[in-house]
Amino acid sequence: MGDYLKTGSINYDLEILKKKPEKKLSLDKQNLYLQGYGRQWGEKLVYSVGLAYGSGLLLGGSCGLISGVMKGGKTRKLFVNSVLNSTSVIGPSVANQMASITMIFYALNNMVKLFTKNDEVYNSSIAGFLAGSIYKSASSYKIMAGYSVLSSAVFSFIDYGFKRGYIYMANKTCNKKNAENLSKPKFAKWHFVLLHCKGA
Repeated sequence: MGDYLKTGSINYDLEILKKKPEKKLSLDKQNLYLQGYGRQWGEKLVYSVGLAYGSGLLLGGSCGLISGVMKGGKTRKLFVNSVLNSTSVIGPSVANQMASITMIFYALNNMVKLFTKNDEVYNSSIAGFLAGSIYKSASSYKIMAGYSVLSSAVFSFIDYGFKRGYIYMANKTCNKKNAENLSKPKFAKWHFVLLHCKGA
């Protein structure tokens, strides 16, 4: 204020007016992804079981629809009845199995992490194998082995896809319009996808 009264001008050497050098953002993996962060165990369990049940219902319902169409019926009424029966039986059955195995998997996955003391992909393989074994422990060894191997493979694939970011690789080919839509506040959690889009 004193300088202005004496000279009639502002001293531009003030620190507050100086332009500070911009820090360059390093776009490596360490800065793009949060390490050791995620949903709480209960949230993961509820979310994953619900997603597994919905996916199983859709998958089983689709298989039931195809099965009902293949069986057919002499009249239109019998045909519709065949489709509805197959869909309503296979859909919930697959959904219940997927949801149950997922619930067992998340209970075992944390226990496996306690022993291995890390978050590697093979944790999901071990937990998935054990989940399938426990779910079909009352069945024959052949059925139990089949469920164990399939469960281990599916959970390993899903876990690997999330950890390596392959789920978002398709967004590299996104156009400018999609990038602008993703930049809206409701898509803030997909911010790292925008970085892939810019490099497309």
